[in-house]
Parts: sequence; structure tokens; C-alpha cells
Amino acid sequence: MAAFTIRPSRPSDADDIATLFARSCSEAYKHLFPASFLARYTPTRQRERWNYHLENLPTSHRIFVAVSTEANTAIGFIEVGPSEEENTGEIHYLFVSPASMGVGVGTALIKSGENWLAEKGYRNGYLWVFCNNNVGKTFYLSKGWRESGVAQEEPMLIRDGISVMECKLKKVLREPIN
Repeated sequence: MAAFTIRPSRPSDADDIATLFARSCSEAYKHLFPASFLARYTPTRQRERWNYHLENLPTSHRIFVAVSTEANTAIGFIEVGPSEEENTGEIHYLFVSPASMGVGVGTALIKSGENWLAEKGYRNGYLWVFCNNNVGKTFYLSKGWRESGVAQEEPMLIRDGISVMECKLKKVLREPIN
């Protein structure tokens, strides 16, 4: 098993996150998107986006990073925060380096994210996963997330002329206190 630690992100993590995000998208979504679209997902193109995002992360959001203790680089990250639904938190991103999948990184990240949302008082959680992302969907279902019965075309991709369905999964993060 790879040795890693989980910690809150820092602005200095932007380069690692950009690289991880670009490589993970290119690998995980190669069966969902045309190669010409995935060509946009390079570390160089993602760097500015993630630098800005980490510098301007709202206090209502949290990004946790899994850092390899051997290489001292990010091997996964999760971003959590509020959703549009009352009393509900959302997993906005969860990516694990393809080379680090299957060794507990995703499990540790999702636990960190779920615990943070529950500590912030969110009773329920939801996330969106591409319906045909079998690896991601299977992972979430194995962690107690359940189908909500809601699916939609991913709105951000529609404007790029790409139609990909995403499924909404939900989970109870903490039981109500009676």
C-alpha cells in the first residue's frame, strides 16, 4: 500500500492538483469524450484555473489533498462544500491519480470530505458522477452512496457541444439528533 497523508490544501498545491486533474481526466474519461476535447486537459492549461481556484476558495468549501509521503506530491484530492439544496453538502470533485487507485486514497479522501461536511452540520450529501463512469460510480456505491433517480446532461459540457449524462448520487452524512 502506498504511504500517504491527508491534509487541507494550500495555494502551493495548485500545480500538483492541476497536473493530477489533467492526467486523471484524460485517463478516466477517454471512453466518454472525444480526444480533441480531452486534449484541453493538460497540466499547463489547468494550472491557471487551479491557481485561481485555490487562491479564491470560499471558506464554505474545503479541499483535502492526499500527499504521497515518498514523493511529497499530490496523488488525490477532494473538494466539498455547500450544495443548492438546504441542509445538504456536495462533493464537487474527487480525483485520484490513476497510478494510486486501489490503495485506499479515494476511501481516505471521501471519508475526510464526508466528515468535514457532517461537522459543518450538513445532514445529507450529494454528488454528480458521469453515468457511464463505471469505475467512479462503483466506487461511490461501495462507500454507501445511492442512486437518487435523477440524471441530466452535464450542463457545462452542453455549451461545448458535448452531451454526457451524469447521475446524482446521495447519502445521509449524519442522522438527525432527536
